[in-house]
Amino acid sequence: MSNGSGAGAMSGVETCPDCGERLPSNSPAGLCPRCLLRLGAAFSLDPNASGSHEEEAAPFGTAMARVHLRESSDDAPLIRPASVGGYGRPDPSTRYQLVGELARGGMGAIFQGRDLYLGRDLAVKVMREEHRDHPELVRRFVEEAQIGGQLQHPGIVPVHELGRLPDGRMFIAMKLVRGRTLAALMAARQSPGDERTRFLAIFEQVCQTVAYAHSKGVIHRDLKPSNVMVGSFGEVQVMDWGLAKVLNQGGTADDERAVSDGDDASAIRTWRDGSEMLESHPGSVLGTPSYMAPEQARGAMDTLDERADVFALGSILCDILTGQPAFVGETASEVYRKAERADLAEACLRLDACGADAELVALARACLAIAPKHRPRDAGVVVLGLTAYLRGVEGRLRDAELAKVRAEAHAAGERRRRQLTLALAASVFITGSIGAAGWAWMDRERRQRFGAVEAAVNATLVDSAKKRGKAINAGRDPILWVEAIEAARRAETLLTGNDASLEQKERVRQFLDELMREREAIEAVDKDRRIVERLAGVLNDFGEHSDERKADSDYAAALRAYGVDVDSLDPSAAGRLLAASPVAPELASALDQWAILRRGRVLHDPAGADRLAAVARAADPDAWRNRLRDTVGRMGGGPARRLEVLERLAATADVEHLPVTSVTRLATSLAIFGRRDTAIALLQRAQASHRDDFWVNADLGRELMTANRPEEAVRFYAVAAGVRPQSPLALSGLGRAILQSGQPAEATDLFRQWTRLRPEDPLSHVALGSALFARGESSEAHAEFSEAKRLKPNDWMVRDQIALAFSDRGDWDAAIREQGEAVHLFPTMGVAHKALAHALQSAGRLGEAVAEFREAVRLDPRISSSHLFLGRALIEAGEPHAALEALARIGPGPPPDPFITPDMLATRGEKLVALEPRLPAVMKGCEAPASPEEAAAFARLAFARDRPEAAARLWTEAFAASPDLAADLVAMNRFQAARAAARAATEGVRELAESGAESRAKWRRQAVEWLRADLAASTAIVNSGTAPQRAGVARRLSRWQVDPALASIRDEPALLALPEAERRSLRGFWDSVQAVRSANPVPATRRSEPERNF
Repeated sequence: MSNGSGAGAMSGVETCPDCGERLPSNSPAGLCPRCLLRLGAAFSLDPNASGSHEEEAAPFGTAMARVHLRESSDDAPLIRPASVGGYGRPDPSTRYQLVGELARGGMGAIFQGRDLYLGRDLAVKVMREEHRDHPELVRRFVEEAQIGGQLQHPGIVPVHELGRLPDGRMFIAMKLVRGRTLAALMAARQSPGDERTRFLAIFEQVCQTVAYAHSKGVIHRDLKPSNVMVGSFGEVQVMDWGLAKVLNQGGTADDERAVSDGDDASAIRTWRDGSEMLESHPGSVLGTPSYMAPEQARGAMDTLDERADVFALGSILCDILTGQPAFVGETASEVYRKAERADLAEACLRLDACGADAELVALARACLAIAPKHRPRDAGVVVLGLTAYLRGVEGRLRDAELAKVRAEAHAAGERRRRQLTLALAASVFITGSIGAAGWAWMDRERRQRFGAVEAAVNATLVDSAKKRGKAINAGRDPILWVEAIEAARRAETLLTGNDASLEQKERVRQFLDELMREREAIEAVDKDRRIVERLAGVLNDFGEHSDERKADSDYAAALRAYGVDVDSLDPSAAGRLLAASPVAPELASALDQWAILRRGRVLHDPAGADRLAAVARAADPDAWRNRLRDTVGRMGGGPARRLEVLERLAATADVEHLPVTSVTRLATSLAIFGRRDTAIALLQRAQASHRDDFWVNADLGRELMTANRPEEAVRFYAVAAGVRPQSPLALSGLGRAILQSGQPAEATDLFRQWTRLRPEDPLSHVALGSALFARGESSEAHAEFSEAKRLKPNDWMVRDQIALAFSDRGDWDAAIREQGEAVHLFPTMGVAHKALAHALQSAGRLGEAVAEFREAVRLDPRISSSHLFLGRALIEAGEPHAALEALARIGPGPPPDPFITPDMLATRGEKLVALEPRLPAVMKGCEAPASPEEAAAFARLAFARDRPEAAARLWTEAFAASPDLAADLVAMNRFQAARAAARAATEGVRELAESGAESRAKWRRQAVEWLRADLAASTAIVNSGTAPQRAGVARRLSRWQVDPALASIRDEPALLALPEAERRSLRGFWDSVQAVRSANPVPATRRSEPERNF
């Protein structure tokens, strides 16, 4: 039995409780299809269902005579018939007939339609066919209708109906606005100054509309001239609310209001309420870059508030005043990058040169402030400022007209007075008394006029003074200053006639001048603030894109916009200009950072760096900072002297009051000179005073990572990522630290976020691939590496990082293959050969590694690290004389490696040179080594001289005399001994009398015994060691699996020649090696050098 009521219930037919219509038998939720659509539920109407509302209503609509109004001549042209483009003609049973297409976008198309019931024209927005089954896009489409339906304002297009066509596509029926877009109107101007008053009036209506939306907690997020329609009769409407967001339900910027106004009946409600389906995720970017706020361009969609719309309004105002929006460029990518970096230099220059009143320019600049907190709070505040300006202009025009009328009346009065004077002269003796009375009347009238003008002027000045006080208390709010100045100008206008005294005019002029000076002072402070923010932004952006040339250009552009071209002015003159600024220390610090870039290998402009340092010294005479500049700029003596100065500066650094960039620059210099512990201690002191500074935390995390302390680095990278959640530098650093701490799943999530932020950055895909490798997801890792190479197929850094990822995993063949391809692509690049040499040496292919190191040195002898590692490889190869020659070619300066110094290697090489003459006697047994350490040194020399059996014997003696020598896993002595024994098992006996077969078996057993001892020690580390220690174990074991010296006890062809029992034992041993290695996936470390394995 039906639960309905009334006639429906009595007849057994269910009816809709909302509208009373008969319900189809399959109607969900107890509502008819039309009411469901009105509620926003995306249910399809079944045209074949009995009792369909459309079947009943259509005859009614078609039976009534239609009323046709006169068509407008300004109708928007149809761009295609209704049936073209995959949209099709709606079912004849529906209410709306689509006449033709007006526009098309990513979500759908807008048609001119006709309401067959009411005979009115309207606009029908129909979702694209391919989006019909996409839940998120359907929800966004429905939400656009819900927001438009609830925002009741003359500036917002009324929504008549939300529905679904019989083929399943959603549609929105709305008012058809006849007219042109604001973009089209502005494009038709001959110059930006044409009809400025008209466009400002249109802009005022746009601001009023957006202010209404903001009052309802809604932000538009895609304001631009093409989304503003100006009707044929002057009506202005803001269109396309498809990207709108309801703040008090989904935005963090309005959480307080969401709590306090949660029960407000006027609040805008959408399907997004209570659902996470449509929340903006970190990294997504919606909007139009030319008008987009920087935070919106960076993907911070979940934290946007009304001030993002305010920035877009500022860009529209910039377009009105200058003919171009805030961000312009030759390509869409360039425009997006400018928006992301908040590169407003060109826009500010255009605004300054546009010829508009200073109040308008100040309003535009306020709306375009880089930091949201420095913009007007919402569109309502913008309306107040704009209205004050426009009313001030109207008032001045009106006062000027009144003044003109008063002047004309005054002139007429003068004529009457002259006539009266002539008459009096003719009859002076008759009308003396009357004349005296007339003059008295005129004097009284003049005094009354003076009094009225003075009262009006005084009232206006009082009003201006009140606004001035508010402006001073509010700080940088330009709108209050606009209102105060406009009030003073109205007072000035009141005095334009002859009824004002000179004293009054002078008093008003002085007051207005003082107001202008105060506003200029505020603007100067704001200019200083903006340059500091912009220079900091250049440094922060460099932390994300790592492009030295771009950073160099950005620094130069920022200072040129400030009025100082440091590359063309004399350094002392440029320094004097900067020294006059209240933020001179901050500007000088930025110059110091810039100078470091110019001294780098990419820009390699020492002369330009010296120029910047000279400007910085002239701008900032601080003695401490100048000593740092001189030391970093290599003006303070040799390396030892410079290091001494750096350490003294670190000891005396007042980290609480110094510019943070000075502290980080000092720490970086200390680390470069090999004093990493001192650098870390300095940064830790700075972090205690500047806990939330991005660069202090990021640099401290980097130095801790280099010192192989990833667990500590996680904390500081996490702070940096919290300060700048969208920073790839912070995300990548935090991901690497977490990965090396043994948490590959968490690292993968962070690297995925990096790839979302920078999908075009190949290094983000390499990092993600490394983490996937650590999780054992090899196919996914290879896919990320392939994407990285697709993005930049000819980038050596990409190849190198992929090779390092393979090296970290122990896949030496893949690492060598990647580095080999890089050498093929860049045969004249020394660093490419050096990287290949590292991979070869780590895989045990020492001879090939030496050849590649030699080629690297030949191609680029300036790279000190190439000489260093060539020397190290030559020492391992038993060529100490050649090694010492290579080490001697390392020039003065910071050490080329943080762990291995030229002196350390030179000492080792000199010892080998001293031992060489005794080697033959020691190998024959005629002379004994003086100590276990000397025996180990002789063993290495013997192995390098291709005498593996003698080397194995010497290792045996050394271990017997000093067991601790064997247990040193870092020095890898036991592994080197096993290599010698395995080689001895292959090449037979040269100097002992034992039979060859017995000797080979003995050395195989000895090699395996040494390896088993190392494996046991390594297993203990895997079970209880730190993540970096476990990673080191995994890399060492991966070396065992590919080292050519161990082939006789590892490779299957060699094993097939051995007795069955020994073969099974060896296979079991290598299975154990693989098991220990597999139990501890290797995290990516991005090491630039191989293990210290000798």
